[in-house]
Amino acid sequence: DTVVLRGLSINGSGGTPGINGLNGVRILQAGAVRIENCDIQGFGESAIDVANTAALKLTVQDTVIENTVAGAGATANDAGISLVPGVGGSVRAHFDRVRLHGINQFGINAVGNVRAVLRDSVISGVTGTALQVDGSSGSAQVLVDNSSLVENSVNGIFVTGAGATVRLYRSVVSGNAQGLLNANSGQIISFGGN
Repeated sequence: DTVVLRGLSINGSGGTPGINGLNGVRILQAGAVRIENCDIQGFGESAIDVANTAALKLTVQDTVIENTVAGAGATANDAGISLVPGVGGSVRAHFDRVRLHGINQFGINAVGNVRAVLRDSVISGVTGTALQVDGSSGSAQVLVDNSSLVENSVNGIFVTGAGATVRLYRSVVSGNAQGLLNANSGQIISFGGN
């Protein structure tokens, strides 16, 4: 199945965990999901939560995600965009002209069998890490192209696990407590124009 969400304002009314909306969009089963020209804000866990158990193609374009407030009752994977497929699941994601701001925990969290491209996008004002890529339980690969990861409280990019790689091209990572951090054999590869 293909699901298209276009031109929607999805508001969790403040994002207090356990009181208001938990996730703006939660994907458990679909062949493809396209989110275009949407405004998703005020959720207590993740604005977009992907937990599929099959192959998924996800496209997010021209969308603003802001003010998610992870806290009591939230999970360790909460993010503006959480890409954490379940057993047997995989995600192929493309983010174009996406703005993430005022997020708690992670801007984007990619764990396990995930391939993603982040292009012409901005992640800022995250109280944790802007982009976390965890390849401890699968191959997690992210290309960051012509994007800015700025003014985040912890890391601009954190890569962990032998299966994790981030490739940077024409991008800015600046004003974070720590810009780039790799651990447990995770790789950050620059094309040299950052």
